[in-house]
Amino acid sequence: MARHAPLAAARAARLGAHRAAAEQLQLALRYHEAPGRPRAALLERLAYECYLTDQLVLARDSGLEALAIHTREQDTRSVGTWQRWLSRMSWVLGQNADGERYAAAAVATLESLEPGPELAMAYSNMSQLHMLADDDVAKAHAADLQAQDAYGVRYLRYWVDENHGKIFCLVDAPDAAAAATVHREAHGLVADEIYPVAEGA
Repeated sequence: MARHAPLAAARAARLGAHRAAAEQLQLALRYHEAPGRPRAALLERLAYECYLTDQLVLARDSGLEALAIHTREQDTRSVGTWQRWLSRMSWVLGQNADGERYAAAAVATLESLEPGPELAMAYSNMSQLHMLADDDVAKAHAADLQAQDAYGVRYLRYWVDENHGKIFCLVDAPDAAAAATVHREAHGLVADEIYPVAEGA
């Protein structure tokens, strides 16, 4: 079971069955009770699957346990990564002060290492929290409108999901790179993901 449950969880996740994946990971954790790296890896996966399925308290608790293991193992990069994740989860749970505290801790932790993608994500996370907290989204959108014409881009609308700490933009652009360039030049905040969409009839 200790070997098969993680494999079953991975297969379920690939099929989009994230609740089933979380259940398999919880089962696997019963056979990995020692507080070491194998348990931390399972906890990280469980936290992510629970985050995707709005099991947010379990996601946070799993992340906290993973963070404790990484701290004990003196794995600085993983500590910073999970401080960032806990910042996001805390914000979604409405624990904004904890979200900001973990965000600042992630940046401080990862700045002690050579610059890498983890630090970039920590900076991005902190910027997003500040935008949501300071209501600066409208200003960022206005900056997009000022920069967009040079790239044949039109930023049309935006939405803010304060509960989940996310901002969504609708943009008419020749390609994803052009849309990202406008964001980068206008205010430096680049989308985590860009999806092509088509208007229905």
